[in-house]
Amino acid sequence: MNNLEKAMNALSSNKFKIGTRVKIKQHGFIIKYGEKGTICDIEHIDESESIGVNWDKKDNFKHECHGNCQDHHGYYVPKNELTIIK
Repeated sequence: MNNLEKAMNALSSNKFKIGTRVKIKQHGFIIKYGEKGTICDIEHIDESESIGVNWDKKDNFKHECHGNCQDHHGYYVPKNELTIIK
């Protein structure tokens, strides 16, 4: 496998998709730094993506991401605030 093929494989494996495990890179009011969850929805708003995550930790300020995850576990965040975890 040449360098171009390796780079293409790395890019395709880092795409956000439903079912991907992620963690937050920033500290916020509702989602705390390092919290982990599973992507349950992806919204395209004004050429940017808002990622719905079913967070592992329950919180009464969280919701169900339009019915895509457990109630009090869901919250949307910008894609650039997430890191894919394995």
